[in-house]
Amino acid sequence: MNNVNLIGRFTADPDLKYTKAGKAVVSFTLAVDRPFAGKDGKKNADFVPCQAWGSVAENVAKFLHKGSRAAVTGYIKTDSYTDKDGVRRRSMQVVCNNVQFLDPVKEKGDQSKKEETLDKGASEPTEKQPDTHEEIGTLSADGLFMDI
Repeated sequence: MNNVNLIGRFTADPDLKYTKAGKAVVSFTLAVDRPFAGKDGKKNADFVPCQAWGSVAENVAKFLHKGSRAAVTGYIKTDSYTDKDGVRRRSMQVVCNNVQFLDPVKEKGDQSKKEETLDKGASEPTEKQPDTHEEIGTLSADGLFMDI
């Protein structure tokens, strides 16, 4: 079974691109704290490269930014290639099927303090009343946003 669940923070703004066929793909790195401290007593983190496709990619790029907390579910994808010096290299990334926003969601560039979320099937954000839960909702691979 190849299944990954991670919670972390975006290390930079997500990088949204489109394939020649018009399919959205977003790349980002998630900083995930390790559950234990190192020998020096400090917490360490792993920096995990991630990728999402389609409507999930578009919404990640639209609503998340450097420092955003998110939970991702997906699978590990490995690739190998030969670099310009002829050395065989391997790479690993998590392909995300679901991205759960763990911070209040608002569109980039929106300076208001209101929280926003996507209603099921809606294309534009709608106002959401503040809530005592830290988790806002889940964006699934089919692009639906579900309240928790």
